[in-house]
Amino acid sequence: MSTINATNVQATNVQDSSGANGSTPLQISSGRAKIWATFSGTGTPAVTAQGGSSTSGISSITDNTTGDYTFNFSPALTDVNWCGLTLGGGGSSYSQRGYEDGTARTTSAWRTYWTNEAGSPTDTPNNNIAIFGN
Repeated sequence: MSTINATNVQATNVQDSSGANGSTPLQISSGRAKIWATFSGTGTPAVTAQGGSSTSGISSITDNTTGDYTFNFSPALTDVNWCGLTLGGGGSSYSQRGYEDGTARTTSAWRTYWTNEAGSPTDTPNNNIAIFGN
């Protein structure tokens, strides 16, 4: 097996080592999260390290109030046609839901609310967001 080191590679198809399972660069680019983070919502919200890397595309987190965060992106997305996903928790005593706040989307930020099972705003230690888009 050889190793290729390059700054820019132009390809029409990328295949696995068996020469099968091809994907175009657009398919690869469209299928991965453009922005993602694992963060702690307790105290001052902070991105937390997990698996050797802590964030991709989050420049800061604004703590608006309990369970209310704005994630600021850098660089910005190219349009507002993106899909945002949330996953919250923090152990057996937490069952958290994250959802969009309903304000107009932007290319550089996403405001989310996080609640417990009773629907009350809450801050928990282990939360995740991912954004798929351009």
